[in-house]
Amino acid sequence: MKYLFLVFSLLINHALLASILIYNGLSHENTTNSGATYQRYIEIHNNSDKEESVLIYQKDYSFNHFGETQYLDPGSLTRSNASWIELSQNLINMQPGEKLTVPFRVNVPDDKSLSGTYWSIIMVEKIVPPDPNRPPGISVRSVVRYGIQVITHIGNGGERNLNFIGTELIKNDTSTYYYVTIENTGERMLRHTVALDVYDGEGNNVGMFSAKNNRTFPGTSVRSVIDLSALPPDTYTALLVADCENDDIFGTNITIEVPTEFTQPLSQDRNNTSVEEQVSDEQKPMPEKGGESKQPITIFGIQVASNPTDPSHLQFPGLDNTIICNCGNVYRVLTATSVNRSELLPLLEEVRASGYPDAWIVKMDTSECVCN
Repeated sequence: MKYLFLVFSLLINHALLASILIYNGLSHENTTNSGATYQRYIEIHNNSDKEESVLIYQKDYSFNHFGETQYLDPGSLTRSNASWIELSQNLINMQPGEKLTVPFRVNVPDDKSLSGTYWSIIMVEKIVPPDPNRPPGISVRSVVRYGIQVITHIGNGGERNLNFIGTELIKNDTSTYYYVTIENTGERMLRHTVALDVYDGEGNNVGMFSAKNNRTFPGTSVRSVIDLSALPPDTYTALLVADCENDDIFGTNITIEVPTEFTQPLSQDRNNTSVEEQVSDEQKPMPEKGGESKQPITIFGIQVASNPTDPSHLQFPGLDNTIICNCGNVYRVLTATSVNRSELLPLLEEVRASGYPDAWIVKMDTSECVCN
């Protein structure tokens, strides 16, 4: 574990020493009307002592609770606003210490059927020229790249709806965590705080427990983590709520059983839809040829990205030691792995804070994934 903490310390220091910096935030959010036009800007600073070139381009952006983040061609998503955005520049050359303001314009179509939230991202990437002195063979280079979200809300309309699609309680030797998976099935981006109002068997309120504030776009999903370490082993009833802005509250009644012994994490496999299952398909013995059964080896990893094709050629800023796993129909990019999920929990927040807010812990079967 000392090695893992050293890796992430280097990761954070690398981010702090980046030569290209964005000064005015990584999200631009506006509420407007169809047919309107508004302008925003990106403040870029060359923090180095040499001339730097910066590429500016667009992508669509989506994510889900499996830890998969997708950077798609502009216009791929139904609610993309990429075609509305006019970039003033696509390539800039910056002198040492120079600060530039790069404006962009958002032209909302005059279409009365528009409703809810539309979004995309503007990528700002430092160009790293080829090194003529590089020896032949495989080498690794670091590229600084920022994704700046451009979020457009059309008026105050659009359906607001969240769906609780799964829960999971994990108890280890020191802590108890309750994981809640939420999907935004509406038309508008929602910020939400997930909380549990918990009662014991006699109906006495034992406390309100909350997760960190989160947000979802239409069609995306996230997992929120609630710390229930203060609850002793017992069976409880609770009101599970997602409290959003503008007085939107979504809730459901649930029963929580805090066990006396450690729990085996449930699978995050897409086919595991029942939150009450005690054993998932991934945890069951897999038959081999000859009729014998073999228990697959399971590992956990902090995933920062996924891709349908081999992402070895892509750059992941600040990640000195990326691990790429070929899992059949998807390649997973990890920063650390362990056979014990609880060992990765302290590292997860550090990874998110260092530039990968959608990082998550995924579970993999070594019989299905091959990692470098």
